[in-house]
Amino acid sequence: MLAVKGIYHDGQVVLKNKLPIKSAEVIVVFPDNEEQKKETKLSEKMKRELFEEFSGSVDRIIDIQAEKTEALEEKYESVD
Repeated sequence: MLAVKGIYHDGQVVLKNKLPIKSAEVIVVFPDNEEQKKETKLSEKMKRELFEEFSGSVDRIIDIQAEKTEALEEKYESVD
């Protein structure tokens, strides 16, 4: 299955990319016309809480050799 972006205008769909096939059945999906949610202004307190919550994952020191070894072990353990 291929996904290609296009534009619907006045009863016609125009694809933005060339395809490697001459003809095909397609499904066109139209996005919901729901109103976009307005941006929420965060207070300084909320900004600090979010920063503290997400900054912890940045502090982790990654041991590249250990990560590679674990990935290889998982790969060879899951082979049937």
